Amino acid sequence: MIINISVMISKERSRKRQRECDDSYITKYHLFQNKTDYVFALWLYQTRITKENVHKYFDDIQLHSLYLLLSFWTSDEWLNLLHQISYDIDNEQWQSRAFCISFLYEEADAVQYNIKYQNIIDSLHFLLKHRFFEKDLIYALIHHYNANNCRVYSEMHTIDWWWETQEKLSDDVIIVSLLLTTDKTALTQHQSDLVAWSFYLIIENLSWCIQWA
Repeated sequence: MIINISVMISKERSRKRQRECDDSYITKYHLFQNKTDYVFALWLYQTRITKENVHKYFDDIQLHSLYLLLSFWTSDEWLNLLHQISYDIDNEQWQSRAFCISFLYEEADAVQYNIKYQNIIDSLHFLLKHRFFEKDLIYALIHHYNANNCRVYSEMHTIDWWWETQEKLSDDVIIVSLLLTTDKTALTQHQSDLVAWSFYLIIENLSWCIQWA
């Protein structure tokens, strides 16, 4: 019985692969072939299920009837689909570079790090024209005062530096203030015991509540 199920799944997988090669195969769920495919992939992501448990799920042959509704049958295929989702960034393409850091004391070996990045200018263009940020992007400078008529400095567009700098520029130039931060992130959920240092690009023209939403 298990052999028959495996053969059936294998044949369905072959038909799916052939269908994916057809450029005309495009659905409203983009990379996912149907609503069930999309909803299940979203559920795996939102529940923060570990890669090991995703493996266990797909190893359960009793769930073969659900497999036939999916475009992925392993955790690696699921993650690969997530990584292929386009965010409509111009020339969206991840670049990879390696660099070494040497230490002052001789007995320590140089450590090599790998970095993945995208063109920051293209990313900025995407964020600044993002329709969901339209009402929350601030370009006009503001002075905030409390009930005692004292200045209140809350967000970047309320500080004196921004005012003083904007006054030095022509009328057709607007300041876009950027903040770049980094933090250590454990990848134990899907990538074993690896650790990464993520860089976060923050546009200070966005209201604070949206930046950290």
